[in-house]
Amino acid sequence: MNLMKKFSRRAVLLLVILTFLFSVSLEKAEAQCASGYTYTTVTVPYGTCSYIVGICFKCGASSNSFDFEIISITPNNSACYSTLLAYFASFITYANSYILENYSHSLCTVPPCNQGFDGYAEVRTQMCWKKFNNNGSIDLVKCDGAYCRRSYRTCWNYTTQRVQSTLIQTSLIGEIDCTSEEPIDPTIYGTYSAWCWNPPLITCQ
Repeated sequence: MNLMKKFSRRAVLLLVILTFLFSVSLEKAEAQCASGYTYTTVTVPYGTCSYIVGICFKCGASSNSFDFEIISITPNNSACYSTLLAYFASFITYANSYILENYSHSLCTVPPCNQGFDGYAEVRTQMCWKKFNNNGSIDLVKCDGAYCRRSYRTCWNYTTQRVQSTLIQTSLIGEIDCTSEEPIDPTIYGTYSAWCWNPPLITCQ
């Protein structure tokens, strides 16, 4: 009987600890979003890999705009992590387009095409990134600072069931002040790399 009580107490204690850790993790993710933005995750396929991408997004007051930025990228295995590092700039470009095309309509309201008015989308891409040891696997997490802002006209195409977009303007906001030297992977769980870096070919054009 005493053994059962001890087991029950340990199970309850473990459940409390796991709940606390989950809530801290969720608060940490949401805290990275600016006021007025909402945190969510989406799945982005890339080649033979798929990635869990954390984004902060906001719908416009007029209900026809979508504003987002990628704040974290989680590879599903070590091979996909290597692919991400090797093609990071290409992945970011693809992920931004994929999210705009496939998720903006479900997260916010996008007006239909050929109705005389367009929606508006703003996509922000951070220029500097860091690494995070997520229970032994490495995530990439955005650093605050310079970012590229791309503005689009958008509309929902009922035929393709996708959002169409036309680039309006591209602007680099701030100065890139991180090094181009890639940091080593952090080896301790829950820690970040020693510095932020500007991965090769991440530009604002």
